[in-house]
Amino acid sequence: MDPSPFVRNSFWGMSVGMTITWLTGLGINQSSVQRFLSVPNVKEAHKAMASMGISIVIVKWVSVFTGLIMYARYHKCDPISTHVISRSDQLLPYYVLDVAANIPGLPGLFLAGLVSAGLSTMSAALNTVAGTIYEDFIDSWLPDSSDKENRAARIMKIIVVVIGVICMVMVFVVDRLGDIFRASLVLHGITAGAMLGIFTLGMLVPWATSKGVIVGGITSMLFMIWLIVGAQVNMVQKRLVYPPLPMSTENCLNHTVFNQTTTHTDDIPADGEEKPFVLFTISFMYYSLCGFLISMVIGTAVSFMTGANDLREVERNHFPPFVQRFLPPKKYTEVPMHAIPTALVVNPEKEKLNL
Repeated sequence: MDPSPFVRNSFWGMSVGMTITWLTGLGINQSSVQRFLSVPNVKEAHKAMASMGISIVIVKWVSVFTGLIMYARYHKCDPISTHVISRSDQLLPYYVLDVAANIPGLPGLFLAGLVSAGLSTMSAALNTVAGTIYEDFIDSWLPDSSDKENRAARIMKIIVVVIGVICMVMVFVVDRLGDIFRASLVLHGITAGAMLGIFTLGMLVPWATSKGVIVGGITSMLFMIWLIVGAQVNMVQKRLVYPPLPMSTENCLNHTVFNQTTTHTDDIPADGEEKPFVLFTISFMYYSLCGFLISMVIGTAVSFMTGANDLREVERNHFPPFVQRFLPPKKYTEVPMHAIPTALVVNPEKEKLNL
């Protein structure tokens, strides 16, 4: 329960830091927005969000309890220390094969479900990326024709193949970043906070300007690149080490290692060793939160320094109701034409005759 952001895994990191990550994924992610726009009205979108939230909570709790069960089973016979497996990401498949090896079909069913879940997520992401690239960078350069729809389908298929090949190549890069969970949050943290900050400035900060938003977003991404690269360099140089939970091999059978406990390096360098810069020790769970706060603060400050928007001229309908309550009345009130008295309507032809 340590609230320090420098603790790698904590309750506050999961509940506070990960909240910003989930807001980014569910609120402004293109694939999520596409799903919300596919429902007929806002009420159905709320239902979809509620059902998805409940499902995610259930999945996360199952994941937590599965991790606790695996630790209880292997904390006295660590399969990584005995070189049965080489990475922590291989622990869950190993556990399933270890426990359910005698149940016909269950290991295969587990792996099939794992692959199916990965492919469904990957297909949606590839479809989103291909559609975005075509719409924003290609469609405007192509001439209109009667075969436009078929041409768009062919181009997007090619884009999907190219992006898929790039993703396959990136597997070799991600493999060197550590466990999958941390690697995904690290890569996501570069842009997630900045993007959420940009959208939040547009929705909740009426005096924010385009200059402030652009400067805030770019500053946030540059800072996060510096922070993440610095942390990775210190981890490679062994100046920043996060020890795992205590494990041993004393209860292992049929191994050459008996009664041997694993040793863990402390995350605090020994005397005389160069300590990492304090910001590099921030937990990866707070990366999105850091990027979000930087984008908001810098964007708001630059907006004021370069001339903030006049709150009496902003479009009120672009902001949620609770923000509209604090906005001053507009300089000019829009009046429908049918509400203007007939006597006030100027007839140009009649004016010419009077002249």
